[in-house]
Amino acid sequence: MQLVRQCFGERIISRYGNVNSLNWPSRSPDLTSPDFFLWGYLTERVYVNKPKTLEQLKENINREIREVAPETLAAVMKHVMERARLCEAENSHHLKDAIFHK
Repeated sequence: MQLVRQCFGERIISRYGNVNSLNWPSRSPDLTSPDFFLWGYLTERVYVNKPKTLEQLKENINREIREVAPETLAAVMKHVMERARLCEAENSHHLKDAIFHK
């Protein structure tokens, strides 16, 4: 924690930081499209040919980002809004009955 505090100061979200994770909205990662869709989607696509160099990895990332269809991004944003509404309806509590699809 000492190293983390040196790097991030008072911006730590942790049981041991000033911003206590217990006060952080539950399911908040599900409210951002990169957390529930983009990273997993890109990881699957970027590593499919097992890049051997950093340059190959960068090329794969750039190519796959360019190939994400605008319709896909629109659908992702629609789902983000649905998740936000569910979270708001639950007063920011856990969404225990919600099933999220990619």
